[in-house]
Amino acid sequence: MKKLFIFLTVVIFIFSASISLFARVDNPSTYASYASISGKVTDQKSGEPLVKAFVMADKLGGRKLVARTDSSGVYLLDKLSAGRYELSAFAFGYFLKVYPETLTVKSGEALSGINFELNTMPTGSISGRVTDSLTGNPIVHARIFVHNIEGCEKSLAFSDSAGHYFIDKLQAGSYRASAFARGYKPLRYGVPIEVVADSVSSGVDFLMKENGHQREGKIFGQVKDLETDLPIPFADVIAYSASPDQEYEQTAVTDEDGKYVLEDLPIMPFKILGTATGYISEYYKEALLEEDAHKVTPTSSQVDFGLSGTQEGFLNIGGRITLDGKPLENATVYAISKIEQFSNSEEISPLKVSSLYGNITASAVSSSEGEYLLEKLLPGTYYLLVTSPYGTVNGPEVELKFKTFCGVDINIGRSDVKEGNTSLPKKMSLSQNYPNPFNPSTTIPFTVYGSRFMVHSPVHTSLVVYNLAGQKVRILLDEEMIPGDYQAIWDGKDDNDKKVSSGIYFYRFKAGDNSETKKMIMLK
Repeated sequence: MKKLFIFLTVVIFIFSASISLFARVDNPSTYASYASISGKVTDQKSGEPLVKAFVMADKLGGRKLVARTDSSGVYLLDKLSAGRYELSAFAFGYFLKVYPETLTVKSGEALSGINFELNTMPTGSISGRVTDSLTGNPIVHARIFVHNIEGCEKSLAFSDSAGHYFIDKLQAGSYRASAFARGYKPLRYGVPIEVVADSVSSGVDFLMKENGHQREGKIFGQVKDLETDLPIPFADVIAYSASPDQEYEQTAVTDEDGKYVLEDLPIMPFKILGTATGYISEYYKEALLEEDAHKVTPTSSQVDFGLSGTQEGFLNIGGRITLDGKPLENATVYAISKIEQFSNSEEISPLKVSSLYGNITASAVSSSEGEYLLEKLLPGTYYLLVTSPYGTVNGPEVELKFKTFCGVDINIGRSDVKEGNTSLPKKMSLSQNYPNPFNPSTTIPFTVYGSRFMVHSPVHTSLVVYNLAGQKVRILLDEEMIPGDYQAIWDGKDDNDKKVSSGIYFYRFKAGDNSETKKMIMLK
């Protein structure tokens, strides 16, 4: 944990250089000068109060403040400094609504009656049945997971005593679905499922095959809430082979008591990851970076987890994790927020990474398609960090305002890291342009990496187009760049803004002391 503390402290320090590192401490005698805003949030049609809705006050040129409604739908934003505020309200299953005017509050003023009426989102449902493929018997407590293909939404349900399941409140769109059950092989539904508003997509059935029990390896344990010591049901515990030469993976889901069992495992070293919705993912023995994960040999081994809870927000960040362009499964993605960007009437206690610089506020584990979804984030600025067997690298900076951010794809690049050496030898990766051949323009994807302990430090980067004679045709970029994934577009013109002739060209990408060159073809 000390290693992670240093690592993430440096990450966030670099990006926090432009903000004050010292928070102002208010004298209790000044509390009387604070202002407040209050009101009620209700359903627009029924007039019923909306419980635990979010109301956010965004001070112009200042900080964001968040409050939640109580059982009567009432909220209170207190301890506000004088100034101008933009207010918005949101509840799950409802459209976000922005208050029509900017509010000005004076010191000591209590502004009331700032009410919101929210409209419901049109949603659809998915239903089906989970059974044993040989006997036809229902499978009880199977977990069915659905993920929106185009957007950032996921949901899950569990089969009942007859094997039936029902997932509602899904936004219209195309979904992928998978089923998981103890003692059975995971099964993905063969085709995308179309969800239409105000209707049920039924007959999404799963016929699951048993795993069989031939090997002696077994890992079991319990997953608990670190703060309350209560069991966490429906958490995922993922075991995968510690050696890249022996690819094996298995996932177990905890029961109502937070207990799980991984069975039929080969006797070899495994790394174990615990993850649950609303909690920060961890490797065994409180490791957050994959390279620090403790190895376990499954000889009836007990592996317990204590997970830290995350904040409660209403926005998501989603995308895909790839390794050299191919989907990467079981990569862990962390969202790190700037410290002091929020104030909240309710105490938020995300896992503290540094008392000065920032917090891990959400985490996610990528699926077999490389998809990840960081959920329940508040508006603000976040830095993404990805850890996997191929190294720990940074993702982009993402600013969330009032809308979920999809399509945040991260290609971590394959490093030639040896066991025991966690440095990142490459500072860049260059992908093939597309389309190729092209006319009139083409896109060149590339990635800039930081060093092991300075993952957000700027790197001098250049991308230059040359002709067959080795002459410089076009400088696409030549500047200091923050590590992350980028794309450059060449419009087929030279530095004098003249169209080039058809033929073979080369593009050379350089980041720090590393460089790479690829070929492309211009057609007319």
